[in-house]
Amino acid sequence: QLAREKELYLSFVTDMLCRKIENKNLIYSGRSGHLLFPGVRKILRVGLGVPMEIRVNNASKKLGLPFEKTQDYLKYLDEDIEKWNHYVHREQASDRSNYDLFLNLENLSLANASVLLQKTAELTDFQLSDKNLSLLEDLHLAARARLHLARDKETAGLNLGIRARDKVVTVTYMPRQESAATSISQALNSLEGCRENLCTMAETNIL
Repeated sequence: QLAREKELYLSFVTDMLCRKIENKNLIYSGRSGHLLFPGVRKILRVGLGVPMEIRVNNASKKLGLPFEKTQDYLKYLDEDIEKWNHYVHREQASDRSNYDLFLNLENLSLANASVLLQKTAELTDFQLSDKNLSLLEDLHLAARARLHLARDKETAGLNLGIRARDKVVTVTYMPRQESAATSISQALNSLEGCRENLCTMAETNIL
C-alpha cells in the first residue's frame, strides 16, 4: 500500500511539473527536486550549502526558539529529509554527485549565487535537446497513465509497473492480477496522448 502511494505521489508531482514547463523553461525549488525526472539529462540540478550557524540564526528568528532548541530542530529535520529521500527516491539527500552545481553560501552572497545560476543555465550543456524532451514526454505520459488508472474504479487498487515510450504505455501487472488485464487496457484507451497500450504479466508477484 505504501509503495503504491509513493508511486502515485511521484506521478502527481511529475504530472504537475511537466504541465508547468513552458518554452523548455521551469524553475523548481524543493528538497528533492533534483531527483525528479530520472534519466533526463540537460536539466540543471543545483544544491545549496548553508553553514549551520546561519541556518540556526535564520530559523531561530523565524520560529522564535532559543539557539539550542533550533539546533536540535534542524538536526531532526535533516534526518527526516534524509529518510524521505532514501524511501521515495532511493538516494541520499547529501550525495553531491546528484547535482550539476553545488554552491557553498558560506563565502558567496545570494546575489552572486543567482548570477552564477543564470550564467550556468544559459550554457549549451543545459539546453534541452529533442531527445531529452522526448524522454520527458515519456515520463509525463507514464505519470499520467498511473494517475488515470488510479482514478478508474476497476483498476484503482492495483500495484502496477508502468512505463512509456514513443506514446506507447506498457503496464506490468502481477500474476494474481491477471483478471484485471482487460480493465487496464480498456481504461488506458481513453488516456489522451496514448497511441497504444500493452499489458504484460510479471514473472513473480513482486514488481
